[in-house]
Amino acid sequence: MEIAVRRARLRLNAGRPDLGLEVLDEGLKSAPAGAPPGLGALLLRAEILGALERPAEARAAYEEVRQREPKSPVALAGIAKSMLEEGKHAEAAEFLRTAIPQAPPQESLYLLLAEAEGGLGHLDLAVDAVKKGVEVLPKSILLWVRLGELGIARQSWTDASNAFAHALALGPSSVAVLLRAGFVAERLGHPNEALALYDRATEADPSDKQAWTSRGLALVATGRPTEGVTSFDRALALDSDYAPAKDGKKVATQKTRDAEIQRYGREALLLEARLNRTVAKNDLFVTLHVPYEFLEPVLNAIGRTSKIDLDRLDATEVRDLENASYHLVTSALEHRPPGIERRGFTLADVAVLAPPSYSLDQIERVFGYLKAVLEADLRPENLALTPDVEALARQALVLPPEQRTLFQIVRNLRVGVYKARLIKVVEEAGAAVHAPLPALDLGAYSPEFRSPEGAGPPSTEGPYSAGEVPLAPSGAGETGVSAAPGMASDWAATPEGTGLAPSAIASTGAQVPRCVGCGGIASVVHSCSAPLCQHCIGQFPNCPKCGLAVTTLTTQPLDGVTVHTTRSHVPTRAGSAFGSLKGVFQRAKASPPRSEPVVAKAAPARTEHSPKPGHPVVERPKPAAAPNPPTHREAPTPSPKGAEPDTKPLSEPPLPPASTATRPKREKRDDEPRL
Repeated sequence: MEIAVRRARLRLNAGRPDLGLEVLDEGLKSAPAGAPPGLGALLLRAEILGALERPAEARAAYEEVRQREPKSPVALAGIAKSMLEEGKHAEAAEFLRTAIPQAPPQESLYLLLAEAEGGLGHLDLAVDAVKKGVEVLPKSILLWVRLGELGIARQSWTDASNAFAHALALGPSSVAVLLRAGFVAERLGHPNEALALYDRATEADPSDKQAWTSRGLALVATGRPTEGVTSFDRALALDSDYAPAKDGKKVATQKTRDAEIQRYGREALLLEARLNRTVAKNDLFVTLHVPYEFLEPVLNAIGRTSKIDLDRLDATEVRDLENASYHLVTSALEHRPPGIERRGFTLADVAVLAPPSYSLDQIERVFGYLKAVLEADLRPENLALTPDVEALARQALVLPPEQRTLFQIVRNLRVGVYKARLIKVVEEAGAAVHAPLPALDLGAYSPEFRSPEGAGPPSTEGPYSAGEVPLAPSGAGETGVSAAPGMASDWAATPEGTGLAPSAIASTGAQVPRCVGCGGIASVVHSCSAPLCQHCIGQFPNCPKCGLAVTTLTTQPLDGVTVHTTRSHVPTRAGSAFGSLKGVFQRAKASPPRSEPVVAKAAPARTEHSPKPGHPVVERPKPAAAPNPPTHREAPTPSPKGAEPDTKPLSEPPLPPASTATRPKREKRDDEPRL
């Protein structure tokens, strides 16, 4: 029986489990009748059945062993493994949770439990199972490796790195563990650490082609493609058809060429800055000794534009580019000649001012970022400033104008060019003002400035329309109508054919006269020294104080000009506080001015009213062809604007004063307002 067991083991190890099972079964048949088979033979038979992918029969064999030895860890592990091969992960996990506390610590049981939980998709429970096994068996390399693999499956790279570090501490020369640890280091962004692990793997087993290939990829990642080509060549020497090594060599060769173009391109930009002109192929070929095959690629490399979308940059990239732009602008203000801000940056300027470690790609990326920021459409209405930018903008606005340029803001406030641009937009938007409202004349809205009808404040367009003239100034002699006191200088200076707005009365600084009829603003003074407003002149034919008619009044000639004032008694337009008052200038005759009042040269005029003692006689001439002369209740028909009146100035002396007449009682008209 012992010979049969050894022969079956040899055939199993040789990869012929079917022959091993045949030999073992023959040995079991030749055993004495009634003698039970040994545990070793049963375990070997179960193992061979498992290799033959007959898990149900293997499970029955392990159950037979477990009946004879309940705590056998090999039997327990065999039963769980056969369940997993049958696809019964839940049953296997439940069986192992019950069996592990009953059996002595065995790493295979914990590994099978982790496999069962992982098959169910419970990676966290699988990690907990392995951690429990590590607590019981802390020196088990397999458990630490399994824990690292679960970390890779969960993409928990830090936990995986720690697990492989424990495994390497227990077995530092394990190539498989070194390769897994290097892979995790690459995922963590530590290419140099990964390269060191791959170097250890090639030293532990120089015949491992996977180790040489992984080392070559790490060299390419660290910017050493030339050495990476050598590593790929070692892997291809072990296996010339190894596809990963072939692909890696192609990548390394292209990287080597790109690195040469990058180096020559940076040198070409520095040469362009020294020459202060654009470089040509001859400059590269003669001065920099660029190989002929690289001339065209180098010119293309320094002539391309790196397009950057500001909206697609993440926070880390924005921070790095802002930091680079700050150092670039600061260096430009310190080392470049004056006027660098007005002249601007070129790609050659960035190459000169950038750190020596910057590659051509990094130089172009910084230049592209500056271009994108300066060309960005930043509008005040679309800005959403953060509190730190608002604080910086307030600091910038208190700086002198020469310190508020874009470059000076970058240097003084220690910010990047994008934040400086935001601050400039805030400054430009802050210069805008609101549309001011019209100024209010508070005096014009006071009660004493309102018309008797309550139609609102007086018009600011002036009391006269185009073609009308103001009255003669006060003090020109005994006249029927004169200017109001305090207005002589303003009115005398008024050009012919223009009017004077009521607001001019207040602007003279004189006391505002009040009309004796309605209490409004007086614009003229009657011969009886009674102030009258334009409303009362337009509404009433007689003076409220003396009762004399104000229909037609003739003034004394002034500086060779005779002023005839005719008041047309017509209803005023709605909302106007002034009547229709017209004056017509006529040149006097060659005779010197006379101080006597001028009377009409027509039929003898009848005296309508006798003035008060001390006042001149005011007479109204009769129209020539009027059958019914107008009375004090009727007004003559108004003449068109600008036309001369029918009456003409006469030169006869005035009649002697008449006896004092009783003031007739005046009837009110329906169209006149009631005061």
